Order: sequence, then structure tokens, then C-alpha cells
Amino acid sequence: MLPRLRERKIALQPPKNNVVYSNASGGGGVSTGTMIVRFDAKGPRYPAFSSHATTWCASENIYVLEILAACMSALHLTQLKGTGPTIFFIDNEAAASALVRGNADNEIARLLIGSFWRICIQNNITPWIERVS
Repeated sequence: MLPRLRERKIALQPPKNNVVYSNASGGGGVSTGTMIVRFDAKGPRYPAFSSHATTWCASENIYVLEILAACMSALHLTQLKGTGPTIFFIDNEAAASALVRGNADNEIARLLIGSFWRICIQNNITPWIERVS
């Protein structure tokens, strides 16, 4: 049976993680932002993105806005052709927990969480979600 097994190669050095920071703010108008640290990039090392959120989420609470920012950060990473292990830092404990669980009571949050995981799966991103102060 052993001769029929296909050969596998395991790297002695694991790949370095991409690091993604996302944040949302509700004060003075809703805004979201991301910053990405890619270790495999040949271009700018710390690409960042910030924008005002769309009108459909202007009345949402900070919990939903933080999940939106995490979803946008995953999309931002795919636009930079980032793949592999990625640490996502989020400063909202409820949003981080909902992303880890993959579910939420709020319908919009649930849709955004599904989008986050779909983006990660389709683009070979292996997320690790951490809460940061």
C-alpha cells in the first residue's frame, strides 16, 4: 500500500502570516478602514484603505460596522493577491466572536459574516481572528 501513496512535501519553514487590521467608526459619520501587512508582497508593504460606509449601513451599530470592516479587509487582501495564513485583528469583541462562530442574531451581520468566509474560502485565505485593544 505504501508505494501507491502520492508523495507529499512539507515545508520546514512555515509560511509567514499576512496581518490585517480593520476598524470602523460611527462618530462624525460612519467610516471604515483597513491596513494590511503582507510578507510575500513585492510592492508597498503596508497598503491601507479608508472610506465612508455606504448609506445602507449608516444606521447600524458599531458591532455590524466592525464586521463590515473585517469583510472589506478580506476583500482588500484578495485585491492585493494575498493568500495563505492571515491574522485579522478586530477591536470589537462581539464582532470578533461572531466572525469566529460564523453566525449572528442580526441579519445584516449574518450576511456579512457569510461574505467574509466566502471571500476567504474562494481566495485560499486561512483566517485567524484576534481581538486587539
